[in-house]
Amino acid sequence: MYSMSGNRLVINFTGKEEKLMPSVLMTAKQVSEELGISLTLAYQIIEQFNKELEAKGYYVFKGKVSRRYLSEQIYGMSTN
Repeated sequence: MYSMSGNRLVINFTGKEEKLMPSVLMTAKQVSEELGISLTLAYQIIEQFNKELEAKGYYVFKGKVSRRYLSEQIYGMSTN
């Protein structure tokens, strides 16, 4: 049995609820929902951020962006 609780999936295998950690990468849909923007704009932001990360030597995944990098760039938050 499972249910959604906020952004985390709650799974009940043994009668206990377990919360999963949010994924390291965010999809365009998640970025769109997080920032309250269109899906098209979310894809554009992801593309720009991935270009920046690639220029720094990081591996990137098309259509996904690092949750940490998004927070740093959008909110100015460092997660160190």
